[in-house]
Amino acid sequence: QALDRVWRLAQALPTELPRDLPRVRDVRAALLAFVDRHPHVDSTDLGDLRAEWPTEYAIRFAIAELSWQLEEDDACVAQYEELLRRYPAADDREHSAYTALLCRYRQRERERERPGRAMRDAPGPRALTEPESRLVAAADRYVCMSPGAPDAMDAAYRAARVHYEANRYEEAARRFGAIAEAAPAHEIAEFAANLYLDSLNLLSLDRPECATEMGAAVARLGPLYCRTRADRNAHPDLCSTLSALRCDLARREAEAFSNLGLHDRARDRYLEIARVTLPCGRIDEALYNAAVEADHAHDAAGAARIRGTLRRTYPRSPLAR
Repeated sequence: QALDRVWRLAQALPTELPRDLPRVRDVRAALLAFVDRHPHVDSTDLGDLRAEWPTEYAIRFAIAELSWQLEEDDACVAQYEELLRRYPAADDREHSAYTALLCRYRQRERERERPGRAMRDAPGPRALTEPESRLVAAADRYVCMSPGAPDAMDAAYRAARVHYEANRYEEAARRFGAIAEAAPAHEIAEFAANLYLDSLNLLSLDRPECATEMGAAVARLGPLYCRTRADRNAHPDLCSTLSALRCDLARREAEAFSNLGLHDRARDRYLEIARVTLPCGRIDEALYNAAVEADHAHDAAGAARIRGTLRRTYPRSPLAR
């Protein structure tokens, strides 16, 4: 009779705001008290009534759902985690894992809002806080459990953002890159692609070798997001960023060849920058630099041809004089 009364109250609760929060708390407390007092509900012989009565799993699931509605995240996490431990094969396990992740996310956001807890501007990579570590673990568990679920990319993105905001750019780049390359049509993919590039750029400030990975990333993302005109119209900001990065990387590579004394390779790289297939702004400047590198490579005929092209194509450029 006690279970029947409380369960009917639980089933009658509204599912959308506004909610009668005191009533929600009362029903949850009654359900908790019931499972504490009657831990063997499932083994009780109820005869024909068994089909009409909730199982212990259904009761515990309802308790967790009520904690989610109440935004009591410590209880929410504990109760969904308990469901996942007790009932690993339950039909609702993906829902439990994702809701536990959302409760972890709210915990972490509230932790960040506490006075004295702002760590965003700390220089260099830092260790994750306990709420951040638990959020990442919850996100990774959900992605592993439900790799094809609609919310899997959202979970992966939340975990990547935690590392990015902790200045852990190497791990952030790995995670953002996986999202950006795995599902370019997903609504969150472009955000991931931009933060992937930003993470690599921030890494390259202290580790020049990361510029190589940046070049590889640009080469991989271009065909995924900017192959056709429709693609470029759908991702104008990202495609503009990729084009600018491609040009910047090409200039860096040409300068590196020049500094190493590989002037013929520097000349060829500047000529590539000047071609229509790689528009990078000051094409007259690229032609001028190519001519200079040809001089250093003792390629007088090539230097003369390049300067001729520069004078014919950009007669008003100061570099053509």
